[in-house]
Amino acid sequence: SCSDMIASIVNILSTWPIPEGSEGIYLASGTTETCTAQGFFNELGNLATPMYNASLCVYYVLVIRDGWKEDQIRTRAEPWMHLIPMTVAFTIAILGIPFTLYNNSGWMCWIASYPGKCSRDTCTRGNHYDIFRWVHYTVVWTAILIVTVGMYSIYRKV
Repeated sequence: SCSDMIASIVNILSTWPIPEGSEGIYLASGTTETCTAQGFFNELGNLATPMYNASLCVYYVLVIRDGWKEDQIRTRAEPWMHLIPMTVAFTIAILGIPFTLYNNSGWMCWIASYPGKCSRDTCTRGNHYDIFRWVHYTVVWTAILIVTVGMYSIYRKV
């Protein structure tokens, strides 16, 4: 899917977008702006992918367990299967920009404070990184739970 490709390209870039001169980072040759761009697309791809997997699981539950026909899926479920992942992923990824959350997180740019291991009073960027990481992992683990419950419900049916 497109979100998988976005996440894969971000991973291929690895440390290149991290600002040049970052201590201890091999091949860092970017700027704050390239780091922000990588962080944005990293968050977008890595949130949309598990949510689309959950949507695909819901599709299977509706077809296999509940016997929905293609017309029912297309009109009643499919719009939500796109709207929810894209809205959540874009909203969280966009919010990272004004909160200056996308910084060097070690091997790529993602949600992190700057400078690293600073406190809220001493950070120059990413003051609320901890909150956004909790949101990120809550979304991912919710998607995992949806897939697990959905697959189990199909198993019980068939």
